[in-house]
Amino acid sequence: MSQLLALALSLAVLSDISATIINDNIDNNDSAQNDCHSGKLYSIAQRSAAQNAYLKRLWKEDSSLDFWRFSKSWDQDVEVLVPNEVDTEFGLGLRAHGIEYRSKNVSSCERLEQIDRAINNPLDVTSKFLNVDEINGFIDSIARKYPKLVELSTVGRSFDNRSLRTVTIRNGEKPSKEAILIDAGMHAREWIAPATALYSIKRLVENPDLLLNFTWIFVPLANPDGYQHSLKWNRFWRKTRRRGFICFGTDPNRNFGFHWGESGSSINECSFTYQGPKPFSDSETQVIRDLMHSRNHSIKFYLSLHSYGRMLLYPWGYNRDLHKNWKQLDAVARAGYQAMTKAYNVQYRVGGSGKILYKAAGSSDDYAIGMANIPISMTMELPPSSGGFHPPQAKIESYVKEGFTGIHAMAVKVRELKLPGK
Repeated sequence: MSQLLALALSLAVLSDISATIINDNIDNNDSAQNDCHSGKLYSIAQRSAAQNAYLKRLWKEDSSLDFWRFSKSWDQDVEVLVPNEVDTEFGLGLRAHGIEYRSKNVSSCERLEQIDRAINNPLDVTSKFLNVDEINGFIDSIARKYPKLVELSTVGRSFDNRSLRTVTIRNGEKPSKEAILIDAGMHAREWIAPATALYSIKRLVENPDLLLNFTWIFVPLANPDGYQHSLKWNRFWRKTRRRGFICFGTDPNRNFGFHWGESGSSINECSFTYQGPKPFSDSETQVIRDLMHSRNHSIKFYLSLHSYGRMLLYPWGYNRDLHKNWKQLDAVARAGYQAMTKAYNVQYRVGGSGKILYKAAGSSDDYAIGMANIPISMTMELPPSSGGFHPPQAKIESYVKEGFTGIHAMAVKVRELKLPGK
């Protein structure tokens, strides 16, 4: 068989595998798009090791299934979006294994009220989910209002040539060399993450005492192409928008060059967890990597904001082991958990990513501690706790306040620790 024929056959097979995933034929300007798809969102009760093993096999092997929440704990429901094309087969499989479930119809193009609402105050980040232009407007307004505290930088460009920006907040009189790096919106559909980052920026500039003598560096929108696509066309979109051979996008949280390409990531470019053709293939992940390495070990705390599920997770994610300094990581995470529980009466799960959830190699938090030598590295899974990535408009304010409470409490704990380089 010729190499050309083999390539053609492999592409045909891969195309067939991805038939139930989004089939994008679009341009870089988001025009003339037909990206709507429908399916059912399943909430699945797993009650035995055998049921968990069956669901885990589906998660690993069936790229048409979009697992929104998966846990090894039997007391945690699994949530998965199932395309209509495979819904009957999926339901039969669950029933054959005696698995109880609920399901409801959903559409990726269902419009949400807050997307279309006008925003009257550019500094109001709690009334609706802002689009990319509004986020940039917020950042610019903050910099104009607090020029002694805030520095803006464009540190890269996305695949579709959008700015990748940082917001650096420091005490102008005596700037600290020690820093906290926070990114948000790495996964496009997790809208509450950028909202929490923007609210955190607002709180810090309005109350400089909260800086704790840290320099705070925010990447409030780490995946602007995917985020805008999610807002405008397909609210379930997760990845970047880099063009592949047959599908769009890389999962940025599988694209970091630490144990890249191992468990929990996919070589199928149409998969929701596609690892990319090589480590740091996407400019969005290159920017985060370079920021991690740019400050000569002055970054003491790296935090990546995601949703959903109310969890505080720390390395390792590529396997089930805990990092050698897990006690420090756990102490920081629990400080955030306790503060949010006290203020809002909410429950967060705390622990190693690979232990609590599943193995996911190529993640940013693993890279931060494993390669960039940042001593405290964490992923924060923000609310809601079930039912989807897009909380109602009325909940935005309470969720971002809850998130900032945890973020600041963790920063306080980091300040208390005797970390390397102090």
